[in-house]
Amino acid sequence: MEYKYGAYWYFDKGVDWLGLLAHIFLIPPVNMMFLNWYPSKSTLIKQLLYIIFWTCFVVIYEITAILPEPIGFFYLGWWEIWYDIFVAPILFVILIVYFKLILILEKMLLDSRST
Repeated sequence: MEYKYGAYWYFDKGVDWLGLLAHIFLIPPVNMMFLNWYPSKSTLIKQLLYIIFWTCFVVIYEITAILPEPIGFFYLGWWEIWYDIFVAPILFVILIVYFKLILILEKMLLDSRST
């Protein structure tokens, strides 16, 4: 979405070092915080509320990040912020499912080593 379609970008259009830094030092830690605090053993309502909270956080972050310089460093092409209201929860669910799949595969690997 960023490079091929020009929907949004960090700092400058195209691949650049500052944009790479944002992808390395911003996105993975936020994903880890989301997964670390995810209430996996709670009720479905709490899990949904958690995803809604993080969706609101993402929207507020993007609103702040598109402010004019020197505060803003995120730019929108054809992407609209309100798209995130629908896309972010889907991405969060994909992240949770992927993480659970990795946990299952890790458990299978550890079980196979112990036998």
